Order: sequence, then C-alpha cells, then structure tokens
Amino acid sequence: MRIRQAVDLSTFGREGSANLDELVVELHRFVLNDGVAPDQTGKGGSKTFARLLPYLCDRRMQRRHFREAVETELERDVVRPQMFFVLGEDSQCADKFVEQLFFVDMPDILRRHGLSNVVEDRLLRWPAGIDRHADIDDIRNYLSELEYELADKLGLKLGWRTADIERRLERQTGALFLYFDIDIRKWNAGHRRLLSEWIGWWSRLGVTGRRYPIIVAGRFCSANRGIWPAGRGSPTVRLLNDLTALSTTAGDQVTTAVLPQLGHISFEDIDAWINENADFAAEAPPDLRQRLRRFFTGWLGIGERKVSMTQAATLLKTIIEEMKISVDSPQSRSGTS
Repeated sequence: MRIRQAVDLSTFGREGSANLDELVVELHRFVLNDGVAPDQTGKGGSKTFARLLPYLCDRRMQRRHFREAVETELERDVVRPQMFFVLGEDSQCADKFVEQLFFVDMPDILRRHGLSNVVEDRLLRWPAGIDRHADIDDIRNYLSELEYELADKLGLKLGWRTADIERRLERQTGALFLYFDIDIRKWNAGHRRLLSEWIGWWSRLGVTGRRYPIIVAGRFCSANRGIWPAGRGSPTVRLLNDLTALSTTAGDQVTTAVLPQLGHISFEDIDAWINENADFAAEAPPDLRQRLRRFFTGWLGIGERKVSMTQAATLLKTIIEEMKISVDSPQSRSGTS
C-alpha cells in the first residue's frame, strides 16, 4: 500500500518492457529514498528533494575500492567469498551506501563481465549481547546462530548441513550479497573472536564450482558522536586494528578488506547532488554554482578545498531556506510543480 501511495503506477502503461524498466527504476528510487510516501493533503505546490546526507558523503573512494576488488576476483578461475568492512557514524548513511552497492554497483559489474545481473541481498542478524569474556563454547554457539541464519535466508529446510549450503551456493545463478550490523560501542574481544571464526567458516566452505560473487559486508556504525578521536584508546582505532589483524590472518580462501573511511566534501559531491535533482537545479538561484565555487575555493582564491559534511550541509540548507524548499519531507508527485 505504501508503494502504491508513493509511486503513481497509473503513469506506467502496458506498452512493453521499456515501460516496465522505467517502473523498476522508479521503485528502486523509492526504496533508496527511505520509502517516503507522497503528500496526501492534495494541496500541491510543496517542493522537496532527495535526502541530502547520502550525497554529502564522499563515497567515490569506497565504491572504487569495492568495484576493483570484485572485478579482480571475477578474473580468477575460482571466485572466492569476499568480505568488506564499512565504518562510520549512523549519520553517514552506511545503510544507504550498502544498498547502493547491491542495487547499483553489483548489477553493473556483473553486466560488464557478461553475467546475469541478478543480485540476492540478505540481512544477517549478528548475535547480540556477546560478552567480552565469551569462551570457545559460547563462540561456537554464536557461530551456529549465524549458520542457521544463513541457511534460513537461503531457504533451506530444517535438518540442513553445511554441505547443503555449499550445494545451494554452487547452483545459484546470480550474486549473493549478505550484510550485517555491529555497533562500534559494543565491539569487544568476544565480537572479535566470533568474526575471526566467521571468516574462517567462509574460508573452509567448498564453493569451487561457483562463478558468481559472494559478498559479505559488515557495517560498523555508532549513533553517538565523540567516538572518532585518533587516540590509541578510541573505539574506532581499536576496531580498525582488530579488523586489520583479522584481514592479515584470513588466509587465501577468502578475501577481506576495510573500505576507506569517509573523506571531506568537495564541490563535485554537491554538484552530483544537484544533478540528481533537476527540479532543484531549475528553481535554484542563477548564481548557485558560482556561490558554491566560491565556497569551495582555497585560501587566497587558489585551488579548491574540501570541507566537513556539517559545513557543506549548512551552506546547502541556507540556500534551500532562501528558496522556501522542504527537504526530507513528503513530495506530492501529483501536485503542481
């Protein structure tokens, strides 16, 4: 019902596959914008544009590292499972970034290699409440929970064995994209041992007959600020050290990578957001890009600088307020423009 309210299905007729492709694109856009439903008041005239934060995160370096790693693996005769770790604050929209990987990047990579662009994405629930003093039996139980979760998401019946998972993965036509979440504040020695066992489990899995990628992405986020200092005792630094150590001991049957952390915002990032929102560009002040250029110009007018996400968002919000535009609120597709 929410999709019927948010996407005007009446505009998509029955003239063939091209029209269906447009509908699929529109539905993907709806999903990636948090399923925002339209304004049902019927008043119209209220303008709103895509959420700012995903575009105020410089994800180009992260996407490039991800794509290069996946494409390199596809050149091998035997495709190994790949694990990627993404770190950030909740406000940096790691969830949207991961969705972008399996909705946009993975299908494109598969097409480029002449493979079916089907990507099955599944969220795995990482065990909660892991004690830092968890013993080997506790870790084995937690690992069994993850195995059960994976088997359930693959649609296996009760009584399955690891061999059943292997057969299902070998017969699967398409990529498998799994992802899980861990709160950085809760990261401890118990989580570290479990992740080490989880990496080892994938390295022992027999999927030598598989041609399509298996991606396992871990999202390590925290809602609170103040945990990102570079000091040795920082939770983020401890986590990075642990992930780096786990990556170096993972062996050669599975690949692991910590994706680069987010950088500051450049003019190109804001320009990309504007280009994604034609209505905004059409109604923006004529000197919009000139103002942005001046804002991102370096000291003494030389070169180009990058700014923090907060600074970039403040500038854009100021311009939007001048235009009397509502951001991150419902937009009526049927209202007047």
